[in-house]
Amino acid sequence: MFELPTVDYPTDGQPGLPQGLRLRPYAGATDVPLIVEIINRELEFDGVPYRATVDDMSARYRHSSEMFDAVRDVTVAEIGEQPVGYGERSWVDTTDG
Repeated sequence: MFELPTVDYPTDGQPGLPQGLRLRPYAGATDVPLIVEIINRELEFDGVPYRATVDDMSARYRHSSEMFDAVRDVTVAEIGEQPVGYGERSWVDTTDG
């Protein structure tokens, strides 16, 4: 199985990087409420009335495919162990046939 490392970014002398920035792989179901909170804060800030739910995100992350597997494709950004962002990677097959 492919394993992503945790990366602690040295921020001394690095303009634009917050002190203590850390990127880590998705840690499983315990991360879902944190990710949902980040999503919902962004939606609220943008004035979007929709809100994500833990149940919906849990279902999405539980059903992996060749194109998306949360364990492989989700990264959580933290500052001082406080989640501040996340990223997802996926791909779409655009070939004909």
